[in-house]
Amino acid sequence: FGLARARNTGAREAAHSILLFLDCDTLVEAGWMAAHARWHHFVSDVLTLGFRAHVSADRVDAEAIRSRPGTLRELFADRPADPPWVDPYLRRTNDLTTRADDVFRVMAGMFGVGREFYRTVGGMDESFVRWGQEDTEFAYRAYTRGALLAPVRAPLSWHQGRWAEGREAKKRDARLQWGKVANLIAHPRYRGSSSGRSYTVPQYVVTVEAGPCPADQVAEATRNVLADRVYDLVVRIEIDEDGDGERLERLRCEFGPDPRVRVAPDRSALDEFPSSPFHVRLPASVTARDLVHRLHARLGDAAVAAALLPDGAGVSITRSWALHRARRTGANPADFGEAREVPPRKLKIAR
Repeated sequence: FGLARARNTGAREAAHSILLFLDCDTLVEAGWMAAHARWHHFVSDVLTLGFRAHVSADRVDAEAIRSRPGTLRELFADRPADPPWVDPYLRRTNDLTTRADDVFRVMAGMFGVGREFYRTVGGMDESFVRWGQEDTEFAYRAYTRGALLAPVRAPLSWHQGRWAEGREAKKRDARLQWGKVANLIAHPRYRGSSSGRSYTVPQYVVTVEAGPCPADQVAEATRNVLADRVYDLVVRIEIDEDGDGERLERLRCEFGPDPRVRVAPDRSALDEFPSSPFHVRLPASVTARDLVHRLHARLGDAAVAAALLPDGAGVSITRSWALHRARRTGANPADFGEAREVPPRKLKIAR
């Protein structure tokens, strides 16, 4: 089984700039390609979501499709069918235009994406070899990289086979790989919140800016983050490797063996953890308990939340999709959503 591998093969062989993916058991109505392509001509980082109905296709062969006198909708008009399963969710999110942070989960089966953005996201994960979730995981990575998700309701596509057909086998596959998905999709819907767990893709990436602070102070700030009630995180200690070698050695001796800490990382936080949904920055001079938890609570559904300290230093939390969009456009993350100012006392920060 290799749906992800097959799609990546198709993407590599594609000669044009827009990729449209279908399930192999799906028929599309006339105009389907044009309806998706219309979006991609104007937006380089959009994912277009196609809609499908599940219909009983017994005794419908290829010739019946080729020689039909009317549309597919007319051909299947008298057959039992299941409507698109995403309809209720799209109504709740006003066609994916609300600030819900799980909109990526509706992407399944039929979708369109620009070839270059598909490469930017990294294509499909070929380690998925069972049924289901590879589309959701790809859509999650695209969403965290700032993709716009756009539903294309018409023309419709028709899935051969009712929704319930083969569901038990599919549910069994889904249960078998649920742990895999939990490691890759950093969202509460897909993983628990119990302390002590760490995942391949952490939910929070916390960068501690060492600056001129002594090693003991940098270490204290790092320990405070590791002790946060939010455990699903990694810490990056940004420190000048060409500066005080003794300070650097001291931090590496303490935190080097810790899998949740990177000392003097050689890549930016966004490059090392592009799919982690929240990025936090704080100076090592800040002392606060549960700072990550408090920052996330103040963020709400905004793109950025920041506290400006009296000495001009700042503490911030930013959604990764805003950071990626800012990088691609040269704008600021706050240009793509609400930016909230947080009084330092609300975060219980001590200096």
